[in-house]
Parts: sequence; structure tokens; C-alpha cells
Amino acid sequence: MPPIANAETVSPSDDARKVERWALSLIADRMQAARESGGEADILASCRLNWRLWTIFQAALLDGDCPWPAEQRGALLSLASFVDRQSGSVIAFPDGQSLDPLISLNRTLAAGLADSLAAG
Repeated sequence: MPPIANAETVSPSDDARKVERWALSLIADRMQAARESGGEADILASCRLNWRLWTIFQAALLDGDCPWPAEQRGALLSLASFVDRQSGSVIAFPDGQSLDPLISLNRTLAAGLADSLAAG
């Protein structure tokens, strides 16, 4: 997988929203780089990395101690289900264009988290 230049770093002690935004942005950049390179190995590696991130999100949302309201958890779990289906499609047919919905989703959520962090 190609390295991402000038990537921001975070620490485990940072605000969870900052870490989530960072991870979504970094992986979106990796998927975009893989899409542009067109290399099957890069496409698969970036897709699998994204899928792992979303699996972590799913586990946190399904945890009984998750503080998020049920409606928000449900909406995010629906997005995670979409990521599962789309990732399966990418892995079955590794085409760079099939990464586009995943890239867009990650970037949209990262932008929302950035707005929320800026608002305080």
C-alpha cells in the first residue's frame, strides 16, 4: 500500500472524535491512492484496512456500554452494513472505481467530525 505523505498523527489520549476523523481521512487517502495506482494489491489492502476500521466502529456501537442514542447507533450501523457489502464487492471484483463510495463515505464522515470538533 502506498505511504501517505504528511499524514497528521494522533495519540491514544486524543479526543475520540479526533482519532476517528484522523482514521477515516487517512484511510480515504489510502483508498484514493490505491484507486489512482490501479494496482489490485493496493486496492485490496486499502479496502481491507477500511473494513477493519468499520468493524471496530461496529463493535463499539454494539457494545452494551455505548453511550450513543439508539437512533444514532442504528444509523451508523446501517452505514457499517453498507461498508460490509461494498467491501465484499471490492474484494470480489477489485476495481478502483468500486472504492469511490467508500472514499466518499469516509470523507463525508471525517468532515462532519471536523466540523463537530471545531464547534467544540
